[in-house]
Amino acid sequence: MKGVLLFFLMIIAAVFLGLVIAYWYLWRAGDSSGRVRKAPQAMPFPQKHPPVDLTPTSSDWLQHRPAPAPADEPPPQQPQPLRSSPDRKVDDLKQIAGIGPKLERLLHANGIVNFGQIADWQDADVQAIDKLLPAFHGRIQREDWVGQARKLRDAKAATGAT
Repeated sequence: MKGVLLFFLMIIAAVFLGLVIAYWYLWRAGDSSGRVRKAPQAMPFPQKHPPVDLTPTSSDWLQHRPAPAPADEPPPQQPQPLRSSPDRKVDDLKQIAGIGPKLERLLHANGIVNFGQIADWQDADVQAIDKLLPAFHGRIQREDWVGQARKLRDAKAATGAT
């Protein structure tokens, strides 16, 4: 019985406190005539720096550009990864230690599909492919993909697998 009485007293106190807060809020927002006061006028945000004019000041601003590269020198050629192979058979590149499903998809997307292609890579090809796989930088040399691919290619040729 005491618990029920205490519960009702708490509800009455909460309602009373809510009414007091609502009255106080309305009293603060209105003036004596009962109208709501206007919000104060917003102040403009002060500018720390004046706007900068980026237009050129003289007509000869084009003369300050760097000179173009001489046309007689061809740009340096990046070695291209081996994209074609006489054997278009797709090998399971995951047999090479260090190549998982994700790397196999990346290699396939760049045209590398069999052991013969990887086995024929030179240093320039390894560097070019390494740039295509930035998250796995240096992994080709560390895990000797070329050597592994040569062994797998030779084993495949020895067994006569097609």
